[in-house]
Amino acid sequence: MVLVLGASCGPDPESERLRATSRGVYDHETGALTEITFDRDKNGVVDTWTQITAGRPVSSRLDQDEDGVIDRWEEYDDQEKLVRAGWIRAALGPPPDPAASAPPSTATAPPTLEPNTWAYVGPDGTVTRVEYFDIDATGARLMTLREFLENDQLVRIEKDVNGDGRMDKWEVYEGGASQDGRVRPRSRREA
Repeated sequence: MVLVLGASCGPDPESERLRATSRGVYDHETGALTEITFDRDKNGVVDTWTQITAGRPVSSRLDQDEDGVIDRWEEYDDQEKLVRAGWIRAALGPPPDPAASAPPSTATAPPTLEPNTWAYVGPDGTVTRVEYFDIDATGARLMTLREFLENDQLVRIEKDVNGDGRMDKWEVYEGGASQDGRVRPRSRREA
């Protein structure tokens, strides 16, 4: 009986994991909570750093593959709903800094790169727009493509085809494509 009671009073693994991975950062002057860490996939490694303002989450940085580099960004509205999420497209944009791939720490977030893709979420929780950025020869960050969606269907895109930082090609889609399966260009006047 004593062994059964002793075993049932031992530490709960879930409580121990939460205690090890959930840490708050507080403002030294006001004492307000400004950031909290979290183990989103419950494997015992901190992979999420959420910024807190006035007691509510405003944004998060995530290391989804736990390689020591932030690879997803999330921003929330006043009701704590996701309004946009960003990530780095591996095939485009700057490669991650190899010096920044130290293992994640529970004390501080891994090094942060800038996302080169942002998806915007509408009030119904579906993606309404996706913006893609690339780096030009001078190192400037330019939006090169903007996709617009309705009811999870691509309805329009805008492209910067000459790399001058301005959209100069428009395409309209119906049901994800034109009636004949080809993209129908949109004129500037329609834009």
